[in-house]
Amino acid sequence: MAVVDMTKILIASHKSEADKLLAELQETGLLHLLSSKDSAVCRNYDQLACRAEKPRKLEEKISELQKDISFLEEFSETPTSLMQPKVPVSRKQYREVAENSELEEAAEKVNSARKQIDKLRAEDYELKLKYDDLVKWKDIDIPLDELEKFENVKFFIGTLPPRNFGTVQKQLEEYDVVLDVVCSDKKCVRFAAAADKSQAADVQKILRASEFEAFVHTDYRGTIAENLEYIEQKRSTISDRIKAERRKAEDLADKNTDFQILHDYLRNKADAMYALSDAPGSDSVSFFEGWIKTNQLHCLDAMLEKFESTGYTKIEPEEGEQVPVAIENSKWARPFEAILGLYGSPQYKDVDPTAFMAPFFAVFFGLCLTDAAYGIIMILASIFFIKKFQGDKKFFRALAICSVCTVVAGAMTGGWFGTLIYDFAVKNDVGWLSGAIDSMTWFDPLVEPMTFLYLSLAMGYIQLMFGLGVGCWDYLRKGDVASAVINKLCWILLLNALIIMGGFSEAISPAMGSVLKWITIALLAVIGLFSVREGSWVVRIAGGLFELFGLIFYLGDLLSYLRLMALGMATAGVAMAVNIMAETTSQTPLIGWLATLLILVIGHTFNLLQSGLGAFVHTLRLQFVEYFPKFFSGGGMEFSPFSRNTRYVHIEEYKN
Repeated sequence: MAVVDMTKILIASHKSEADKLLAELQETGLLHLLSSKDSAVCRNYDQLACRAEKPRKLEEKISELQKDISFLEEFSETPTSLMQPKVPVSRKQYREVAENSELEEAAEKVNSARKQIDKLRAEDYELKLKYDDLVKWKDIDIPLDELEKFENVKFFIGTLPPRNFGTVQKQLEEYDVVLDVVCSDKKCVRFAAAADKSQAADVQKILRASEFEAFVHTDYRGTIAENLEYIEQKRSTISDRIKAERRKAEDLADKNTDFQILHDYLRNKADAMYALSDAPGSDSVSFFEGWIKTNQLHCLDAMLEKFESTGYTKIEPEEGEQVPVAIENSKWARPFEAILGLYGSPQYKDVDPTAFMAPFFAVFFGLCLTDAAYGIIMILASIFFIKKFQGDKKFFRALAICSVCTVVAGAMTGGWFGTLIYDFAVKNDVGWLSGAIDSMTWFDPLVEPMTFLYLSLAMGYIQLMFGLGVGCWDYLRKGDVASAVINKLCWILLLNALIIMGGFSEAISPAMGSVLKWITIALLAVIGLFSVREGSWVVRIAGGLFELFGLIFYLGDLLSYLRLMALGMATAGVAMAVNIMAETTSQTPLIGWLATLLILVIGHTFNLLQSGLGAFVHTLRLQFVEYFPKFFSGGGMEFSPFSRNTRYVHIEEYKN
């Protein structure tokens, strides 16, 4: 439950070892590597230049390999799913494939087949367009190459919009023109016209003015039918060639997983090359500046023992430099790091709120859902996802903890699919079941809403006070006693004094009431005068008065926790409505049992999903909006070590 201490280091490595060093750093993921623009060495030593060379040839190879992998996926079943989006491979398999020099040769064959197929498909597409264009003119039986050989006749073959064709036809009656309609549809009229060459210019002028689109026939030899037959034969040949190339690809489809491993290996190799080119250095030495967890320095020491000409030194961060943040929590709180990730990392040396948030988040989620049966279903779903999901499972573990709290909250409020199970037990005289539910039930939210209201306000009060207490402790931890006392402790005392005087005035003696009144006045004075401790006294007092206006915000924060009651009652209300509808339809002859079953399954599934989403969103809001501002600001830079990343494969560490 703390932000991990970081140490800034500078690694110096001889050029002959730099490549291997980066490979080791990538494998271990120890170092948050700084880019040249963030590196103090680059800023302070101009003579240490960065090569900034991009591995273009390797990038081209990776790009082509990515296309080949996508191409081969249509010939092989990909062993992936929604739960496991990456192919699971062992570390041994990854190493063996990466070192297999023959695999690149196989990849070249796939690449050649893919490019050849793309080329043939493009050629086939062009032929198809030609065929589709020609087939509309199939009734013309004159060889197309003969049309230009007539000395005194000019041929016009093309299309006109139907709206213009009649007008053109009348205009051409004044000339020596023979016009024949080939075919027509709603979009155009296709025709062929023969005109005396002496009148060709006038005819062409009339046609152009009427949106005439000429059919370019000069590229063809022979009749339309002959050209169509030639295109069909050529497309058939292309189809056979594509099938042959596809067979070549199918023979290599079983290597697609190997190609995916090779892609990820080359991708990481390229990343290492980028890091090397971005590193400052001299002719013989490369420098790598970055951050490492202090408790992992011994791992770095052990790793560097493999290198003869590589070493590191600890360096002081520059003033104002942002330190990357990594957090470590105990096993029970670690799953809720996924929730904190939605807000952002803490600042370095600030408090890590994960452990302070986790119990509240789980309890509030349960109170919003208030149905034990829903909780049991979510526990089973969480276990399924934890077992099947590939990658970080923190969110599903957090969901499992929240589901346990949902079971407790549901049992406490008598929610078992609403009152479905309880009603069934009573109706069928299952005494032990109804008795067990009664013994666990504290109150029914729909019968005793005020109990739920007081519980929600109590939970809000506890969290707000706890947040202020954490803020006070954090200030004391940093040595800022004034802020701890004035900005946190005084508010804790003031709010509690006001609550006692406002809510329990009849339970306290007049003397105690008088003492509380003067304590409240003193606290108001301290907050108003000393909350802002910089600037002139006018600025300080104005700032202090604004701080006192925060009383309204605290009231708003407290009332915001009533959403726990609202959502809990909404879940129970919808469940009750579903059960009533199911009970009503059960009386229907013949199909009553089926209708009842469908209503119960669909209705409760809908209620679980929408209420679960509402519980998550509103519980999240209470943490981020009401709770965190009392002690946590966020905005830190996440620790992101230079490490191996994969797109296609998931290296399972437990396998050899």
